[in-house]
Amino acid sequence: MSSFKKIRKEYRQDDLVEGVGENIMARAQDVNPIIEYLNNIEAKDFANDAAAATGGVEIGELYHNAGALRIRIV
Repeated sequence: MSSFKKIRKEYRQDDLVEGVGENIMARAQDVNPIIEYLNNIEAKDFANDAAAATGGVEIGELYHNAGALRIRIV
């Protein structure tokens, strides 16, 4: 499974291509915590919700089964 790369620089309005709105700008403080969370899911490979629960995954948290993303519901 490949890892997501963190954003290493801040993007300013002048960096945007003409016509691209300000709402699309990526800021490291907004995106990097999400990237870290997604990268941590790689270690959470469980066959089903019961196995995920045994492995410490809380209800509503993400895990995967051979790369298929899952949400623990029971």
